[in-house]
Amino acid sequence: MIGEDFKVQFGTHFRANITLELAKKAKRAGFNDAWIGVEAFFDADLKEMNKGTTIDQNITSITNFAQAGVNVIAMLVVGFSNIDEEEKNCENIEGTIDYFSKFKLKNRDGSEQPLSIQWRFRSSTKDV
Repeated sequence: MIGEDFKVQFGTHFRANITLELAKKAKRAGFNDAWIGVEAFFDADLKEMNKGTTIDQNITSITNFAQAGVNVIAMLVVGFSNIDEEEKNCENIEGTIDYFSKFKLKNRDGSEQPLSIQWRFRSSTKDV
């Protein structure tokens, strides 16, 4: 795709194992947007989801895409954990929102931008 110089921009979902070199290649190939399934802020939740990644790996991939000039959308699952206590579940949600609302991406030119977040709520069979 890089050699063909298609002049097309697009986006897709990526796993959180993206090196800076791969992010730069994706940008040259026309990737303008990268959706990363961060899913959760807590490593324990990622383990429960069988994601095979850590929050540090997610942050590294997000940073690599930002430095390569690719827009990043971090996708999160809210309310995944099997936590029975409503208060604890709310604390997890608040912690995730708090962390990512403060997260700033450093662009190639050194400027900073907030991280875009896409929320997905876990559907439940329970009456709410």
